[in-house]
Amino acid sequence: MLAAILGVSTEQCFNRDSKYMLDCNYSTHASRYSENTMNTATYMSTKLYKRVHSLATEMLLAADEEDDERFINYYQQLKTLCDEYEDKPENHPVQWETLADFTEDITDAMAIYKKALDYAQSINANDYIASISYAMAMLFKEQDEKEQAVDSALIANKHAAKTEDQQLQREIKQLLKALR
Repeated sequence: MLAAILGVSTEQCFNRDSKYMLDCNYSTHASRYSENTMNTATYMSTKLYKRVHSLATEMLLAADEEDDERFINYYQQLKTLCDEYEDKPENHPVQWETLADFTEDITDAMAIYKKALDYAQSINANDYIASISYAMAMLFKEQDEKEQAVDSALIANKHAAKTEDQQLQREIKQLLKALR
């Protein structure tokens, strides 16, 4: 989803070899943020979306410029934003997924993805369940945890099939093929 928020491909965004282990493992169906008004459970408030987008953009710029202090500052702002909205009706899986994408420690990132996934499942948001599960599958793959990677990819595949996001569907199928 971060790729969609920032308007780049998943390949451009997914980069855990860099100084910051960025996993921008989002689908490119960005329009769901503004067009998904029929399902208020998965609709993200414009104010929150803009703030998450702004912080993600600033973190990428800081990482590109190798400005650790600025990166950490924006990361902390995103973490504060997530904590602030956690128990509010505006809480949304995207803020948590974005936080996980910018979390350096893989164990911490997985815990945050799990929080995002739990919330996405609680509101039956197939698009978010798919993208978060895919991100988790990619992390499991990187950690050579093949069984968990396959399990997460299968969940992602099941939920992506219920969406119109064909690019995410293709990427999940490619991952499943690579894992078999």
